[in-house]
Amino acid sequence: MQDTLKTKDTKIEIVRPNKEGIEEWEERIKDNDFLIQMMCITLFRYVTDHLNGAPLGVSHKIIEEYDFIDLICNLIDLKPWFKVNNKDQRC
Repeated sequence: MQDTLKTKDTKIEIVRPNKEGIEEWEERIKDNDFLIQMMCITLFRYVTDHLNGAPLGVSHKIIEEYDFIDLICNLIDLKPWFKVNNKDQRC
């Protein structure tokens, strides 16, 4: 369905998305969410792998103030490394 909006000098066409377009965007959103979650896990892993070389104050701040232990517990519980397919099944 297309609508046309006319002004004095210009003509603007309004295109409404069809069902396939909406499904494609929803799939892209799921893919982006998965990629963002994987990047967060990668950053978390990098920080924890290099924590031994960090000063004691940095280690304390990461563990106590930023609550990395709670973060890792939530990650284990949510299991974001499993991708969800179109039928909302983890694969």
